[in-house]
Amino acid sequence: MDASAITVPFLGHSWKRVYWVDEPESAQHLPPVPMPASPAPAGAPPLFSGASRRADLVAAYPDLDALCDRLSFGWDMTLESLCSQSDWALLELARAAKPPRQARQADWSMATMSELVGDILITHHLPLRSELRRIDILIHQFCRRHPELAHFDLHGVYARLADGLNAHLDHEEGVVFPLGLAIERASRHPGQDVPASSAVTGAIRYMALGHQDAAQAIRRLLVVLRQVQMNTFDTDLGLISDALAAMLADLTQHEDKEDGILMPAVIFADELLRSRAAAPASTSHGSAG
Repeated sequence: MDASAITVPFLGHSWKRVYWVDEPESAQHLPPVPMPASPAPAGAPPLFSGASRRADLVAAYPDLDALCDRLSFGWDMTLESLCSQSDWALLELARAAKPPRQARQADWSMATMSELVGDILITHHLPLRSELRRIDILIHQFCRRHPELAHFDLHGVYARLADGLNAHLDHEEGVVFPLGLAIERASRHPGQDVPASSAVTGAIRYMALGHQDAAQAIRRLLVVLRQVQMNTFDTDLGLISDALAAMLADLTQHEDKEDGILMPAVIFADELLRSRAAAPASTSHGSAG
């Protein structure tokens, strides 16, 4: 998908709005989902790239602060400005970074849909995208060091996982979340357009299937990783395994919020709106009879 993005101020925060240009017509007319400010400012380059700045990396991974000092990596420097060949520095940073800690459990029963969406974006989506990039560096460099293990296709299996997860996150941020927020606005402000019921049902079903596929893909990769570990010793394999285990644990909490709270809230609000819309027509028909 192609996307264009702008940043707008809202309540003192930087909110990123993403517009997907090839969604179905029912989704194209929805107001975009607001993206709450992350540790890295909106529009910042992805973490663990040559354009990464120390400030952004340390904000997301505080454990990297000491390593950055040892590398003489200044706060306003990029990795590219630190060294012309940044692969070695990226690998050292990817190794030193610890997987994000699991978020503490919270009671979302009284939260608005927009509050829940904001939490999912900050607590799960943004860290997951960073971890996908970090793990890719570890696996890519491992495969370069061990061409004799190419038949396990470790990087290929991982690439399919990462592509699927990124596409799933794009779908949620570009379709599911805007649908939910549009329904929430319509429930508070009668007269606003309500998304088509088929769009809501289809988007939610696709999201639920994506959750099942993601967990299966991570477990599949862990099986391949164990096979590789039986054929060689490399400390990076332990780091990759730890990162995937943490990702799988976070995915469970991530899914609980979306499947157990957000999805039912969207369905209930959608059905309530449609029952309200049908009520006057039913009353009028009964009076005429």
